[in-house]
Amino acid sequence: MRHDRLLILGGFLMGAMIAVGCSGSSGTSGAGGGSSGAGGSGAGGKGAGGSTADAATDHGSTADTGTDTTGAGGSSADAHPDLATDTGTDTGSGDTAADMAVDMPADTGRDTSGPCVTNYGANNPVQYAFDGGANGDFKAFVAFDDSHTGFTTAIAASFTEGWTCPGALMLAANFNAYGSHEAAAIENYYGFTPNGKNWTGYKALHAWIKVETADLSALNGVYFYVKSGMQLYYQSAYLAGANLGTWQEIVIDLTRAPNPSTFVGVVANDIQLIGFQALLNTAPALGAPANPSPVYLLADDIWLEGAPPSDAGTDAGSATDAGGQ
Repeated sequence: MRHDRLLILGGFLMGAMIAVGCSGSSGTSGAGGGSSGAGGSGAGGKGAGGSTADAATDHGSTADTGTDTTGAGGSSADAHPDLATDTGTDTGSGDTAADMAVDMPADTGRDTSGPCVTNYGANNPVQYAFDGGANGDFKAFVAFDDSHTGFTTAIAASFTEGWTCPGALMLAANFNAYGSHEAAAIENYYGFTPNGKNWTGYKALHAWIKVETADLSALNGVYFYVKSGMQLYYQSAYLAGANLGTWQEIVIDLTRAPNPSTFVGVVANDIQLIGFQALLNTAPALGAPANPSPVYLLADDIWLEGAPPSDAGTDAGSATDAGGQ
């Protein structure tokens, strides 16, 4: 972990981080709540320049270390096919391991030969890119400490980590001990009803997350959530902690109608807040240390996926298409 490059707002621990007490939040986030949204795929973030054409040609473990021959800047769209091509076509050669090691990090939007732009398409506005370590208006706090372990949190940033471009938001949680219900959270609060965000016309909210910790098995998982309608309605998506050692996309379904009996769903024209919650397991895994390690939750590229336009009335010959679905 490159914590020497973190910007810490508030103190924390371990030299560059000195622990701070928990701070208040605009709303308490539950670990349960809404079911995971299916969301949609979106266009995918990409850095400026770069080309998928690079994937078809392997330039070797030296030449392909960060400057794409077909573009100015490299991109996440370029990295994945290029890595697959390298490993698929170089089997048996000395280039395989070397090229894998340098090509993937170099081509994920971090090339320095051109500007990096976080962009998911005209109908998919980026809400937070966190470029350069910007943290927006997010606040960190202790969401649950049922066993009263006194663990602390801090908001921070990374200058080097990021999904599309360098820079990511960070929630640092200094968990002290396992307990019945221990969770740290980070939120951005938009305003009281009726002054919340109006996300009518969008089908999903996307984000990319990653966890850095000495013991990933300590973490139950991460919730990404939205509260709306005077914060009465909670809709979330969840990823298990075991899968978060690398960047993963997490998606909230914004089209689920609010249910007054369960308080699940989204009031799309009155979004009060969004947040992330890191939930600790209640006990250590078999063979793991007795006490949990500090957890660093990285978040990047929060963006809205636009709903596809209705095609109602265009397929006159199909009775079943009358609803424009």
